[in-house]
Amino acid sequence: MTTPADSHSESKAAQQSTGKGRYIVIVAVLLVVLPLGWWGFAEYQEQARWKRRAELNTRCRQLSAEGKWVELEQLAREWRQWNPDSDESLLFLADARLNQGDVVEAQDYLQRLPDTSDKIIPSLLLASELQLGPGNLPLAAPETLERVLKIDPSSSTAQQRLIFFYALTLQRTKMLKQLRQAVATRSEPIEAYVYLVLSSHMSLTNGISYTSRWLQSDPENELLRVARAVHYADTMDSAASADDEPEAEKQARYQVMVNLLNEFPQNHALLRYFLRKKMQDFDVEAVGQMLEQIPESTDSSVFWRYRGWHHAQNDELQKAERAYRKSLDLDRLDWHVWHELAGVLRRKGELDEAEELQKISVTGKDLRKELRQMTNVAAVSPELLVRIRDYAEMCGDVLVTRSLSGRIKEMNSAPTPLPLTTVN
Repeated sequence: MTTPADSHSESKAAQQSTGKGRYIVIVAVLLVVLPLGWWGFAEYQEQARWKRRAELNTRCRQLSAEGKWVELEQLAREWRQWNPDSDESLLFLADARLNQGDVVEAQDYLQRLPDTSDKIIPSLLLASELQLGPGNLPLAAPETLERVLKIDPSSSTAQQRLIFFYALTLQRTKMLKQLRQAVATRSEPIEAYVYLVLSSHMSLTNGISYTSRWLQSDPENELLRVARAVHYADTMDSAASADDEPEAEKQARYQVMVNLLNEFPQNHALLRYFLRKKMQDFDVEAVGQMLEQIPESTDSSVFWRYRGWHHAQNDELQKAERAYRKSLDLDRLDWHVWHELAGVLRRKGELDEAEELQKISVTGKDLRKELRQMTNVAAVSPELLVRIRDYAEMCGDVLVTRSLSGRIKEMNSAPTPLPLTTVN
């Protein structure tokens, strides 16, 4: 039997149950609807961002095409404020600043792109071109180019510019290391093989013009001052009219080099210059004094060659042989070392090996002479490449031999262009 109280209790319980059920349904609906609503709102926002980005991109391109650089810069800055992560805004800012004559700021914007950007490689290469060219910031270029190679080790353009910079600034050890790294990663420019043969002493015809211009932005820089002075001295020493130069001018030029050496006694480019001069004059004592400034831990093959020469002049044949072989461990393509080592071996009575090494030296000397006559090292002929390969094989340079053999094979297997035909 149900009492009114019981009936009231049951009714209340039923209401509570119904209310609880409704609450569960509402919560369930909210759990579904709210995310959908938020997703829809987020999707709407993303579409709006893409639309805004497309509009900005189109307008910036128009301004660039019309040459309205001030307006382009203003719009690109607004874009940058709206979206600080935009690669395009940085590129348009660089474009605007470059065309307004601010090369330094332009290259700075180009370097601000993250390494993950799909535009980073061309941006950094353009930055390095500006640094080495109109921006006159050559000392910043190596870091930029090394960043390129860290992202893309196969960049032949980055390798080419780094090698060129080290050659112009007479950083021979760095140049050789870069050359071999390029060869090892198959990213070497074709002229790399010419540089490898000529690296014992390179005289670049454009060395004076480049270093003179670079010095304008950093007149007291040791690297640039020395490079410019050595390039000038080498050019004057090897000029066809060198014998016609007045003695007073020649002495004044030499004194400039002496003053630089007094100022920078540890500078390797200067030491190489003076060691070569003193060796040519057979000034054994002066060569020995300069070699004392160079630690035996040096990884410069040229200094080991001069050390070998110094030992040989003092009849220290065992020490001379060790020094020459150390030099060859660092650079097997220097014909001077093969020639001088052959002389030491002859004095030791090891005639058979001396004869073999002399053959290598003659081959290298003839090859170097021909390569030095080239007006454009990037236009090295297939025939010369074969001779460089053969010389490297004679010298036991496995890396260069294998790499150059591959390049020659690729060149020979390339399809021959079809001849043009004329329709009458």
